[in-house]
Amino acid sequence: MLRALAIALVVGITPRASFAEEPKPKATASLTEQLQGTWLFDEAMHKKRSELGRVRDSVVTVKGDSFALSQLMGCKNDLKGTLVFDATDPKVVDLKIAALDLSELLPDYKLSAGTLPAIYKLDDDRLTLCFPRDYKRKRPTAFAASAENFLVTLRRAPAEFKEFPKELTLTVTRPDGTPAAGVTVGGFMYQRNTPEQKGAASVWEYSNPGKTGANGSITLKAETVQGGQLVVRDTANGTMAFVPVSPAKRANGQFRATLARECKITGTLTCDELTKAGQPIGPTNVYLIADGAPVASWASKDGKFEFLAPPGKYVLNPYGSEVGSEFVTVTVPTDRTELAFDPIPLTARAFALLKGRAAPELVGVVAWSGEKVTFADLKGKYVLMEFWGYWCGPCVGSMPVLIELHEKFADKGLAIVGVHMDIDGEVDTPAKLDAKLAGYVKDEWKGKKIPFPNALVPGTRIGMGDEEKRGGAIAQYGIQSYPTCLLIDREGKVVGQFHARDIKQASAEIEKLLNPKK
Repeated sequence: MLRALAIALVVGITPRASFAEEPKPKATASLTEQLQGTWLFDEAMHKKRSELGRVRDSVVTVKGDSFALSQLMGCKNDLKGTLVFDATDPKVVDLKIAALDLSELLPDYKLSAGTLPAIYKLDDDRLTLCFPRDYKRKRPTAFAASAENFLVTLRRAPAEFKEFPKELTLTVTRPDGTPAAGVTVGGFMYQRNTPEQKGAASVWEYSNPGKTGANGSITLKAETVQGGQLVVRDTANGTMAFVPVSPAKRANGQFRATLARECKITGTLTCDELTKAGQPIGPTNVYLIADGAPVASWASKDGKFEFLAPPGKYVLNPYGSEVGSEFVTVTVPTDRTELAFDPIPLTARAFALLKGRAAPELVGVVAWSGEKVTFADLKGKYVLMEFWGYWCGPCVGSMPVLIELHEKFADKGLAIVGVHMDIDGEVDTPAKLDAKLAGYVKDEWKGKKIPFPNALVPGTRIGMGDEEKRGGAIAQYGIQSYPTCLLIDREGKVVGQFHARDIKQASAEIEKLLNPKK
């Protein structure tokens, strides 16, 4: 970059007649040559969240104008494609993606071939790419992660790199530079006692915890480091550190961290819509995100939260069963040990505001698998409305519970209505849904097909940028996660979410609804 700046200054101040021709931009071929070899992911961002989990064991190999990405989401098949540079614009590249069979993730699931219009910049051994999340979108104009675009940074692998090490060694020092012996190292922080447990102090626990030795070092199995960060805490001295652990940083298996004074962050979540409706905010969870990776979570039922963090810039990601998701930046100064954060306002999810009101008939239904029904037709029965998709592991995993509930209670006053959200534009007829579900029916559902009606709704997105969301019935009920099951009473009014996924618990709750006097 400094060399380029120097050339620009020389050309700008020197008389044209005194020198030879101005330097020409590098040819496309030379750019391709610079990219040859092996690259590892250092960053992969969408919105304000890291997507490194999808490529934690991935390697990108460039040969000629072709590339191959291994282990995408753990798949055995490589994602392959070609790089097409624009000779007239040094920032532009098209990523031509070949079709990829992803059936090991989901039955009959394939990534279609297409072109991602991207921009790039190459700084020595650091390659940054920004591209849209699907083939239909326009080329990004800036290097920034957003709801529409991914931001990816790759670093050239060390010359000796052949595979990721099986073990990682972390060396921790105290603020004075001495070895930090006996401090806790883990992959994620979460609290054991929630605020509503009055009188109980919050105790932080860690995923895959360990302790540093006398020299301040600890050796970890790479397979236990699942997230993009390690958490290091010296509880006795009130110091801590977050350690980024990207695939690129894991290449040589060595990490270092210096502890800094921890700060206690406290705050409250609010929702004016629910307050005006006389409803509580309900169960909530907040993630503390460092460099895109969640490092801690706090769950509660009163909207309060607290975290511990060293100085730095972070993102808080609150959401809840009755409220939507938000991303808020928080900066921890170096001179603070406590930080009271401003209340974070959240928007109520549509179905939360429908409680006690008649369930609106589904909009945007393109077809019905099974008999078409309306909520007006189902008055007199309790109704479970399940929002799901064939592409959702937890959805297909819990479907046998719904099938069994139908078998046990369909003739006793319970109706189940599925709402299948089409994520990729491929499921708009009952036959297409059956084809997607054939593998599950055979291998996981013991040969049973779904016996209750399913409305097929498109996953068409509406809005722009961070305000973009799925429309139709999904927006109508404010669904943000899958599966989501809503309970509708005998009068056709929305009661709220039905959370039970275990057949024993779900059956007991349905029994109480149908036979309240027992």
